Amino acid sequence: MVAVGAKWLNFGYLPIRPQLYLIVIVAVVGALVGLSLRRSRIAVISVVGLSVVLFAWGASTGITDDLDEAARATGLYLLENSEDIPRGDEAFALLLERAFVYAEDNSHGTDPVFPNQAAILALGVLLGDDQVARVGRREVDLDRREQRAALRRRVTVHGRNDLSKHFWVSAALTVLSDERRALTVGLAKELKDSTPGGSGFSFVDMAANKAGIRFAVVATRDAASARSMQMRIIHDAHQLNFAPDISGLPEGISDDEFRTVYGGLGGTNTRAILAEIDRRIRALEDLR
Repeated sequence: MVAVGAKWLNFGYLPIRPQLYLIVIVAVVGALVGLSLRRSRIAVISVVGLSVVLFAWGASTGITDDLDEAARATGLYLLENSEDIPRGDEAFALLLERAFVYAEDNSHGTDPVFPNQAAILALGVLLGDDQVARVGRREVDLDRREQRAALRRRVTVHGRNDLSKHFWVSAALTVLSDERRALTVGLAKELKDSTPGGSGFSFVDMAANKAGIRFAVVATRDAASARSMQMRIIHDAHQLNFAPDISGLPEGISDDEFRTVYGGLGGTNTRAILAEIDRRIRALEDLR
């Protein structure tokens, strides 16, 4: 885990609150080691001070009571109307449509950004992970845990429910923080997966992460963009494409292979594949 933290920093990203705990721990441990080896009080104070600043900077992921209430209402509406949700990619489109129809119904005469944020957060919990709510410093309805889990198993992107989860977690984290920190969490998850016992680093997962981030940006960028996204989803949800082509993207990559073949996060091959993913996402008219 310390190695993962070092890789984040070397790549130039600063994670959101849950990941910053690791940085604080690493910094404090480093300070203690430095103190024992160098007996440098200034170094210790500097490192610990920087850790506190980073922690405070990354802690601003809570949401307002109004947004929490709106997201819960959207999520409850979707769960209570989920009996007819089919299995597969069609389920993704249908739930997206219902969430944004609900958002549009609740934004007449108001800024459409707010209900779109609520819809994305609701889908982030329902189709992504319960931890999304905790990142926003809120608790989930434990009585509906199994209902959420069952719904996640039915929803897919490119025939895979893990890609739906990646998409919606990343979209929700973008609403809770910003694009860069949401991307950092996705990269950190893949680095963790590349360690022994994990499923391996996946550029396919990263494509879903980046698509979810882009979707959240377009859907909440400003009032005009938010309203446009509402209208497109309401009228053509089943024809829209928010998922880039994943053909040829490598996955199941071990930590050793990721470092030696791809050069790690900053490696030439890694940057080239991530750039190709970005190109594929830019080619999607529905994410503009």
